Amino acid sequence: MRLISLFFLSAIFISCSSSFYYSSPVIENNDENLNRFYMQGREVAISVQENSVIAFYGVSSGNEITIKTLFINESGNYIDIIPTNLNIRAVTDNGFVRKLETYEPESYLRGVKRRQYTALILQGMSNVANDYSAGTSTSTTSGEVYNSYGTLFSYSGTTVTEDESKKRDAQRKSQDQLNDQSLQYELYRNSIKDGMLLKTTLFPGGHIEGNVKFKNQRRYDFEKFYLEFQFGDEKHSIPFKFRK
Repeated sequence: MRLISLFFLSAIFISCSSSFYYSSPVIENNDENLNRFYMQGREVAISVQENSVIAFYGVSSGNEITIKTLFINESGNYIDIIPTNLNIRAVTDNGFVRKLETYEPESYLRGVKRRQYTALILQGMSNVANDYSAGTSTSTTSGEVYNSYGTLFSYSGTTVTEDESKKRDAQRKSQDQLNDQSLQYELYRNSIKDGMLLKTTLFPGGHIEGNVKFKNQRRYDFEKFYLEFQFGDEKHSIPFKFRK
């Protein structure tokens, strides 16, 4: 691998803050276009061709795979980098092949926002019941009396008392909690958006890095994955596995 590219890759990945627990790239058949190096405990897979370089690491979490990618355009042409053109081909141990779905960034963020709003609505509904209970107290009285004929009767009664000041105080606290939660959700969405790879046209000598998310089909026991991308006239295909 060209020395200048290695130093460049090192600078990019060191500057990227991430909590990824890395998957291990697999270098097969002594392919001279495939390399890997270790950066702050992570294994970074690198595919180097004549006019383009792709490096990546990633994580498998639940039903989702996140791949952090770096693209370098070393050709003399403008090249479009489109996240949905980055593919993962998954292979089971018996040779069954599946192409994993690539999430379009805007669609993925809308899904995150939708789930967050649903959580806020459910929390708000729960708060309404709790706020009412906070301002309501119940007392029960019981006893026995004799009527004019000397017959003994038992009685009981329930009295419900509402304290509006306690209720308003509980409502204010609940609203503050929802506002704080909504702000945290927004910050989380923004952090995802800032890290995601968006459509970009790379100038000659240019580079771009960002996260691409895939839907992992957990019902299959995949033995191996291939990260594939058509970079101008060059096709990159990088085999890798996730650590168990």
